[in-house]
Amino acid sequence: MAVRFPIPIWAVKTKKLNAWRDAAADSPVPLVALARTHIHWAWEARGSGFAFTVSEDGWEQFHQRIDQAHRLLEESLEKGVMDAEVYARLIDVAKAKGLPSETARGWAEDGRKVDPTYYPLYQAMTEYLLPRWQGEPGDIERFAADLAEAMPGDDGLVAFGWVAFFAQNYGDHLIEGQFDRDLLGKSAVALAERFDD
Repeated sequence: MAVRFPIPIWAVKTKKLNAWRDAAADSPVPLVALARTHIHWAWEARGSGFAFTVSEDGWEQFHQRIDQAHRLLEESLEKGVMDAEVYARLIDVAKAKGLPSETARGWAEDGRKVDPTYYPLYQAMTEYLLPRWQGEPGDIERFAADLAEAMPGDDGLVAFGWVAFFAQNYGDHLIEGQFDRDLLGKSAVALAERFDD
């Protein structure tokens, strides 16, 4: 039996996070946490069905919450946050709003400069580049190859491997996709050496 809360859980979370934001007015950290919560809350309002199944109210709440997340993330950047999570969530915003790939790729590059080993950044960009969102066939593979080229040594191979792994969650990209086979093999070795599990 499902537990029903008298107040939606996302409303409770945003209330607590807003209190944290007020108490730590100079810190960008609560803004990032609050933005992430708004993104999750937006997707809850939209639902997981096809676009034509979403109610008018669902779309309105989705757009309001995504816009609020976008404002919060931009505010965190203005306050000088140095966290790749901000850029990963900005890519989520780009996916939700249909922003151009140059914008999303710019955020991915900015996030990579902050922390090249923050793999949720690459997951967000992989999802953005899916053809069901803002990408075209081959975009994910080009993104992975660009990472391997831009990042020296095993860091680039590991990032390449994570992108291939994330893409595989959305279809048989390893077999049917356009990933460089040599880089796939090398990235598998690099991943196995870096991550015991």
